[in-house]
Amino acid sequence: MRQRFVDTAFWNANVLTGPDGAARITFEVPGNLTTWRATARAITSDTRVGAGTSSIQASRPVMLRLATPRQLVKGDRLELIGTVNNRTGQPHEFETAISAQGLSIVGDTTKKVHVPANGEGTVRWTIVADTIPDDGQAFITGRTIASDAAVNAGPELSDALKVGVKVVPDGISECIETTGVLNQQKTVTLDLPADRIEPATTLDVSIHAGLGGVSAAYARQALSSFIIIRISARIPRTTVFRRNHESPSDDSVPKESRESLGRQCSEGITRVPRTTAAPGYCCPGDTATTVCVNMIERKAYSVLSGISMVPVPA
Repeated sequence: MRQRFVDTAFWNANVLTGPDGAARITFEVPGNLTTWRATARAITSDTRVGAGTSSIQASRPVMLRLATPRQLVKGDRLELIGTVNNRTGQPHEFETAISAQGLSIVGDTTKKVHVPANGEGTVRWTIVADTIPDDGQAFITGRTIASDAAVNAGPELSDALKVGVKVVPDGISECIETTGVLNQQKTVTLDLPADRIEPATTLDVSIHAGLGGVSAAYARQALSSFIIIRISARIPRTTVFRRNHESPSDDSVPKESRESLGRQCSEGITRVPRTTAAPGYCCPGDTATTVCVNMIERKAYSVLSGISMVPVPA
């Protein structure tokens, strides 16, 4: 039975080729009877690129199509059209039947139609959306088979599919919200409309930590690997950084370079007042400030008063 209908049959962003340069993938073709186009793009470690496309067609000797709408409103009554395609070289008599979950079918559920060779025939049913399913989704299952075919040819001269149809209430959507603060337990009363539609009424509960909870979480994660450096705009750029108590210099870096980096750090930091920066990922586009923040993490410099280290959740 065909029941998985998607727009993209397969996607993989990281397919590796073998030594011969070929890659092999395996996937299940969805229930769509259509032409699928495969597109592949490749790149090598030395940045050579290539691309290619190919097409495959998914079809059957006999195909059944149901013209279902995108959605139904409760109370809708419509004519559902089924089309039987006979792609064989012989005419056949077909028995086509449907069943439904969440919908009602008026009249006979089984119809007969004569379809010529390489032709098509149509059948019709009347369906009614008289209820709203609990999850708002109804399903229609259709089957067709050549009644005049040999027993062993039945599977080849048949088709079956299952499609979903959304059923919405005949009304206007209304949202009722309430908020509050709680420690461990709290009773909340909602005044629901008297004419609400029960199957379409849902309740969503969202719980968020307040400011106190957030502050406590920050305090508990004081050793978090993610640090925000909050810098006051009032700190003069000339006093943002200083050496760590006459710490020994790094001989691997020339003195001129160290002094230049120190100046760049001071200038870079003061260009982003009252903003945040995380070690290793600071100030996109500002390399000097990023280097400076990483040096703080390695304790190459100490931070004066006015700059606080505040942990944030990972």
